[in-house]
Amino acid sequence: MLIPNTNIWHSRMQNIDALLTASSHDRNEVYYLATVCQVGIDPLLISISPNPEYPICAAIDASGYFAVNFLADNQGPLVARCIALPHTCPDKVAALGLRCECTEHGTPMLLDCIQSLEVRVERAWNCGDHRTYIGSMTARMVHEVFRRTRPHRFGGGTSRARELIKRVLCQTRIYDLLMVARGWLRPPVDIREGTQRYIPTLSQRGSAHMDQESLTSNAVSRVSNRGREVPGICLIGCGWWGGVHALALKRQGARIRRYFASRQIEQARDFARRFDGEAAFDDIDSALADPGVNAVVIALPHHLHAPIAELALAAGKHVLVEKPMATSVEEGERLVRFAESSGLCLAVAEEYRLSPSVQRAHAMIQQGLLGRINVVQLGSAGTFRPTQAWKNSHAAMGGGVLMDVGVHYIDILRLWFGEPDLVWSTRPPQINDCLEGEDTILVTLRFANGPVANLVVSWSSHRSPEAPNVEIIGELGSLQIRFNNRYLFHSAPLPDGHWAHQLRRNLPWRVLRRVDKLLPKAQRQHIGIHSDDLIGSAALIDDFVQAIAGGKVPCVSGAEGLQDLKIVHAAYQALESGQPVSLSRPAVLSNCKLPVK
Repeated sequence: MLIPNTNIWHSRMQNIDALLTASSHDRNEVYYLATVCQVGIDPLLISISPNPEYPICAAIDASGYFAVNFLADNQGPLVARCIALPHTCPDKVAALGLRCECTEHGTPMLLDCIQSLEVRVERAWNCGDHRTYIGSMTARMVHEVFRRTRPHRFGGGTSRARELIKRVLCQTRIYDLLMVARGWLRPPVDIREGTQRYIPTLSQRGSAHMDQESLTSNAVSRVSNRGREVPGICLIGCGWWGGVHALALKRQGARIRRYFASRQIEQARDFARRFDGEAAFDDIDSALADPGVNAVVIALPHHLHAPIAELALAAGKHVLVEKPMATSVEEGERLVRFAESSGLCLAVAEEYRLSPSVQRAHAMIQQGLLGRINVVQLGSAGTFRPTQAWKNSHAAMGGGVLMDVGVHYIDILRLWFGEPDLVWSTRPPQINDCLEGEDTILVTLRFANGPVANLVVSWSSHRSPEAPNVEIIGELGSLQIRFNNRYLFHSAPLPDGHWAHQLRRNLPWRVLRRVDKLLPKAQRQHIGIHSDDLIGSAALIDDFVQAIAGGKVPCVSGAEGLQDLKIVHAAYQALESGQPVSLSRPAVLSNCKLPVK
């Protein structure tokens, strides 16, 4: 700014009036908003900064969602009534005479406005005398009755001639010069006094003083959240990875109730204290018997996943089980049948599928931006010395590094290209002697109408930090993913008419060999990822909560997790026999060479 802010007109980015709504504990909150900032396009990101002294902030923090409802030009009286409304009014929607409709997340979206946007909170922080939220739009509701109505502007409407004149003055920077001159000639007042000059405009368009009695007499029937039940979710297993799930559960706020179970009661109580839990249990039976627990998240040693999941399903609880869902295919099939017969939700924690990088790559593949995909390279490597003794045991793990890490990449490949029809694997000599399972493995998968994928995972090697976790190679370009980066790296061939091609054709070869390394060889682009949830851990819990609350199929169901498990076991079969295994016919092929299609 060239001069200090003298009123909120100067400090806001937009001056379209809106009502901010959110819900918490079956109570709908409304807040008048004169500042809405769009801070992203793909996805659409919106920033708001309400006053934290108002109950709207507590409602947003609890639910994780809010709605921005843009008002029409003739709704000035509504703005005035909202400003005059006491903070402690128990039902602001009814007091203002508004109608609303709640989304599947319980967010009230007003029907008496031009349009409403539901926004999921991505980031929030306190800043001075306000609290800032940035969120991504999840739903939009446009009301036809207001379609041709102009929006209500803070301080009243503006004529088209004035809008045109001001646009010209702003684009030519004359407006800035006028403001500087005004600051010299008339010292600016503080922001509070400057704002008061615009209040009479609002009061002229509608009564700015309404007592509580008149508000009550004009109230319409109360709008409830349709009897939303807050599910109780118990985390079984309070170890290192259990802490990742516990943090994601805490971020759900008031959408769920949290419980924690561990063999060590002090550990469960510590989790309950740190992650806003309601109770702690020292055994699984007590957790499953508690009527407040509707679902469980299982983060235990691999060999316990299927037995504990069956106990939970038998107790009538929905289940999110860590990968692998079982150590054998037979256990996995029995678990899926059990869930289907019980009608309960069975989800598998393959969070990489929900990673924003994976989802963005999937969209680019579907849109054909990389052309026909030929090869996919996937890899993860590092030196691993497990601190938990059970990870050294083949019986407890159900395998080695492929079962623990490689299964994530197999699930990603299935999302992108469907089911593979052939798998082959090999491994070098073991380095990490403390592990009974394999410490390094290479797996090749062939997809019937897609690429050949090479997966290398190792717990006994050093890999360059710059190496991508995934590289997708197609006829029109390639795409690299690093799960610790907030962007994808896209490379595509230079177009035929590019100046670099012309130089290579016209320069003498003696000159070209010296300057060729300076010439561009491809078009390179960094595609930004606007999320802190890089591997999808928060999205996994969000998907599970939506599945159990709305009766939806989870993103990675038990059937999906079972298919991942079958491919892992096929790779182990190929490793043992040294020959490729057909997944359509689970038998070892006679020829060890990969057939060419």
